[in-house]
Amino acid sequence: MNSLSLRSTAVLAALLLGSAVLPSSLTAQQDSTAVGTVAAPTDVAVAFPVVKVTPASPAGPRFLPVGTTNPMPATAPAQLRYSNSMGNGPSLAMMIVGGTGIVVGSVVGGDGGYRITVGGAVVGLIGLLRYLR
Repeated sequence: MNSLSLRSTAVLAALLLGSAVLPSSLTAQQDSTAVGTVAAPTDVAVAFPVVKVTPASPAGPRFLPVGTTNPMPATAPAQLRYSNSMGNGPSLAMMIVGGTGIVVGSVVGGDGGYRITVGGAVVGLIGLLRYLR
């Protein structure tokens, strides 16, 4: 017998022995004296108090402030409509790709990892320079 066949036979024997000796998962959580029996339900009368709620205002959705809020005008000023970072997408993407290159190069290691790390640092710095301009 080769070693693979011997290992397969050993694993099969362990599984068969374990399933025969160890308790099954279906009966593991039950009481061993009452296997297969179910307790009869008992009638229990529970009295709940009746509470009648009358709303102070008509039904429907309500918008209530939660916590400390500042009222905002209906239309935001023109300076708040657009972010200052409009058009910086490629620069931010280059910084992210550069940081990812540094991490991947550090994980790879060796001479190739060193080259990936340096390349990621260069791409990240170019993205940072474009972002700061």
